[in-house]
Amino acid sequence: MNLVQLLCYLFVLLLFFYFIYKRQIKSLLLRNKKFACIRCGLCCESFYVELRESDIRRIEKKGYKRKDFVERKGKFLIIKQVNGRCPFLKVEKGYATCTIHDVWPKACECFPLTKVWGIKCMDSKCKSFDKKFLKG
Repeated sequence: MNLVQLLCYLFVLLLFFYFIYKRQIKSLLLRNKKFACIRCGLCCESFYVELRESDIRRIEKKGYKRKDFVERKGKFLIIKQVNGRCPFLKVEKGYATCTIHDVWPKACECFPLTKVWGIKCMDSKCKSFDKKFLKG
């Protein structure tokens, strides 16, 4: 095997890992970026939000019934999605608002913070990190 073949194999291997771990790599690259919410509502769509009992109790105190917003997914309790989005998401004039912002679940409070391979970073699925919105 000559050097050119070895470099080609290495390049293919790197591409393979990049495509498998692309989102994680992008998240790691974003770990030091400042977050400024653009209120797009994407974080409230198509994501499973795990609920703790304390989250559920706080939301119930706002007058919501557990059966209307809690769903079991395996061993986890999650927010029951309605038409693929959080039932507490309200969009007006193109801006998303959380109707339970003052008591929202811990998972929502922490977004877009996440961990990749044990390293704290930003979730690359958040639209605030698209190049056109990114500052700093």
